[in-house]
Amino acid sequence: MDEGKEDEEAGQLESRKAVEAARRGDAQGMVSGFFAGGLADWLSWRMSVLYPKLPAQDREDCVAEAVGDAYKALVSGRRISTLPAYLMKAASNNAVDMLRDRAGERSADVDTFSNVRDPAVEAIREQARLRLRKQALVKARELLPLIGMDNICKVMATIFDAIEAGMEEIADSEIADALGMNEETVRRLKSRGFERLRRHAREKGYDLEKYERAIGITETVEMDDEGESDE
Repeated sequence: MDEGKEDEEAGQLESRKAVEAARRGDAQGMVSGFFAGGLADWLSWRMSVLYPKLPAQDREDCVAEAVGDAYKALVSGRRISTLPAYLMKAASNNAVDMLRDRAGERSADVDTFSNVRDPAVEAIREQARLRLRKQALVKARELLPLIGMDNICKVMATIFDAIEAGMEEIADSEIADALGMNEETVRRLKSRGFERLRRHAREKGYDLEKYERAIGITETVEMDDEGESDE
């Protein structure tokens, strides 16, 4: 069987599983099917093509709200013949409303979607965050050899390991203890590491805002003199 055909059939199967899970009131099961079948990736790509003026976070919120609407509709017994089409239309409607609010300069609450506590919306946001976190770490590790001196790479790799382990943050003192460096050296090398990482990421065309948000990195880059020793 053609590989593309197999992928399409697998996606349709997962979509059906997502619908069945929602009808049972299983929000997590619906979201799992949504991601497993590739529907999440397809919908994210379509939204980026159709609504490039919306920031990535806003597009994600539009999709999450659409999934929440679909979940509530299915739980109530409403028939949805094609889940991908339903989600695309709902997400597009959300995006159009958001763009209209901004174009009209109305005081629309831009946090409306982020404040929703529907179980399906919460589940899809968490799944999306974890997927982005994993993608961000993979891309960051790929860029690591481009960053420069060995000690900078060691500091950044230690930070990546901490993020991968689910740590909310890792103190400079902890990195210093792990690597046998002093805290001030770690602070300086970390600043250089983030600056270089961002520079190479931009050159690769990565969406820095999206990935930094996913892994919780919002470090303030301090521009040190690149001529100094990296120790």
